[in-house]
Amino acid sequence: METILEDVRFPDPKRVSHAYPHQLSGGELSRVVIAQALACRPDLVIADEPTRSLDVRIQAEVMDLFRELNRKFGTAIVLITHIRRCWRASPSAWW
Repeated sequence: METILEDVRFPDPKRVSHAYPHQLSGGELSRVVIAQALACRPDLVIADEPTRSLDVRIQAEVMDLFRELNRKFGTAIVLITHIRRCWRASPSAWW
């Protein structure tokens, strides 16, 4: 589990793997869910509102993370969002 947490940019994956959900920030919780989705190396991930309730900076980090994971693992990502800056930041050129 710690390896996949490193893949989603946790500087201290051991702390996160032993933390309760209420001990993590919204951005950390989003990355944990992304790590769970990628743990079995799927061909497709459907991300339904992955940046909802996150501030703009964290939204950008999550979108960058999806882009990086797409390149690293070749996982196709279907992004469902109503936040324009997210779909503008996710050109079809990613994939």
